[in-house]
Amino acid sequence: ATWLSDRPYSLGGFGYSTGAVGYVANTITGICASAQSLYQRERYSASAGGFYYQFDCPEGIYETTLLEAETYWSTVGQRVFNVFIQGRQVLTNLDILARAGGKNLPLTLVFTNAVTNAQLQVLFTPVVDNARISGLQVRKIGDVFSDADGIPDWWRLAYFGHALGQVGDNSRAADDADGDAVSNLTEFFSGTDPLSISSRPTAPVFSITQVAVAGTDVEVTCSTLTNWNYQLQRADALGGTSAWTNIGALMSGTPTGLTLTDPAGAAGTAKFYRVQAR
Repeated sequence: ATWLSDRPYSLGGFGYSTGAVGYVANTITGICASAQSLYQRERYSASAGGFYYQFDCPEGIYETTLLEAETYWSTVGQRVFNVFIQGRQVLTNLDILARAGGKNLPLTLVFTNAVTNAQLQVLFTPVVDNARISGLQVRKIGDVFSDADGIPDWWRLAYFGHALGQVGDNSRAADDADGDAVSNLTEFFSGTDPLSISSRPTAPVFSITQVAVAGTDVEVTCSTLTNWNYQLQRADALGGTSAWTNIGALMSGTPTGLTLTDPAGAAGTAKFYRVQAR
């Protein structure tokens, strides 16, 4: 991993708020020469309120890793502190010396937490002496889904301002908010803007591989891609005033293709079919 130097927090970025910088040039056991400085340097609390790090980041599931080493005290109980992530206490009365097994020994602590407000905060508060930290790593490992429709919260929040799909603003997965004939779910998978008709993903190349009659039903089979949806449409004539009508529900593509059905489509007059990728 590449570690960055300590920095104050700024809007849209990440960094610390309050605290002071320390450095003790002890050799940390079991750590290579190039990483010694990472454990020898620290940010520590300068008041009873402690200090914190804040990361402006997309909603999601995050892994937070703390790197510690006791480089100053030599006796258990001389430094004790608490750690909170997103307001949840994850460490109570942490004594690095006791947890690591001695002075100048590295300690790695890993936690998993959800971010639902676009900010991740790690707070350190002293109990005895000062709270401290040598290294802090935050890594996104998953998305938060308030809806079970395949669109993560961060994406819908970014474009629609709320996490759950709504009828009123066409923000559900199968909706087409900008009217470009591509669903919001496909816009998400394609990395395009669901609110701009000029930001439209390129339609995939696919083919209708079979049209068959099963009893009174018409079955249309086509190749598909997994990040696109497919709609079977029917018309009673080609050209003129005959309109294309959606038949059945919008279906998500699969690696093996889809068979779309028009119930009772074989009855009556001749009909024409097409499949639209959205």
